[in-house]
Amino acid sequence: MKILVIDDSAYARKRLAHIFEGAGHAIVEADDGEAGLALLADTKPDAVTLDLLMPGMDGIEVLRRIRKVHPRIPVVVISADVQDTTLREVKAAGATAFVGKLEPKDDLLRTLHEAMTCTGCGDLSSSQMDAFTELMNLCMGKAAKALERLLERHILIQAPQVEILEPENLIGYLETNTPEIGTAAEQAFTGEINGQGYLVFPTRHAETLVQALIRQDQSLEGLSAADKTILTEVANVILNAVISDLGNRLQTRLRMGLPSVYFQLTCQRMAEIMLGQAPEESQAVVLISWLHIDEIAFVCYLVLITGAGDIHRLLENMMGDLS
Repeated sequence: MKILVIDDSAYARKRLAHIFEGAGHAIVEADDGEAGLALLADTKPDAVTLDLLMPGMDGIEVLRRIRKVHPRIPVVVISADVQDTTLREVKAAGATAFVGKLEPKDDLLRTLHEAMTCTGCGDLSSSQMDAFTELMNLCMGKAAKALERLLERHILIQAPQVEILEPENLIGYLETNTPEIGTAAEQAFTGEINGQGYLVFPTRHAETLVQALIRQDQSLEGLSAADKTILTEVANVILNAVISDLGNRLQTRLRMGLPSVYFQLTCQRMAEIMLGQAPEESQAVVLISWLHIDEIAFVCYLVLITGAGDIHRLLENMMGDLS
């Protein structure tokens, strides 16, 4: 395996090279963050070890930049700063593992091996998952308020479950939960983070939504053009509210493309549409939410497909609010 060692200390690089080469790994060395990022692009290592305290660009910023373009490469932070706050910060920024600089050789090798054999560096810890679930709950709360203003009716959105999936697992997930999709809206977003947002209603729940909106016992097949416009507007209001709130949390403006709306698709076809739009090195965030309009309740699925590095950026924002 090829390992990129980024550390401004020549002694530390020599020690790590001795340990890793003794275990059969090839080593590439960089003495600062800029050099490390350049070597990462040129040499394509299997893993990276990263110091935090470096002149110029510090390790946290290097880690953030790595995660923007390489969300799954194992990155082991090796630092003399072993404070709990430091550990939380590097985890939120996307580190695969953290180990102290003075740890014994066997501990360093074990940590590296575990990081390199980890399935999916985008996997989240329970605390990170809790933070991300709370983020999505807050975004959907903003969507509920926007929907109340549009419909002038009481809206309650509850978000009890969040799943983070690899995009290729979407078909199986949708087949299990909603084999027929009544309607779905798509909204692309670009800027500091990039991806697509989808609001998906299973057939039965889409019909319940239509009946709640137009106050008629109406099936999807019998929808008029005006009825479809109402359904489209509701979906777009929710997606715009969620995506705008994500941008606000990053203190940036996310640009949104023109919406697309789909009716009565199989889950396989919907997943194909989602995967066809997905950015490279992406992950899918699926939020299952119960939406209440007055006393009428139905389920909807909010699906965000964005880079794993972007997920970590949002997490870093949430974890920073908690520190």
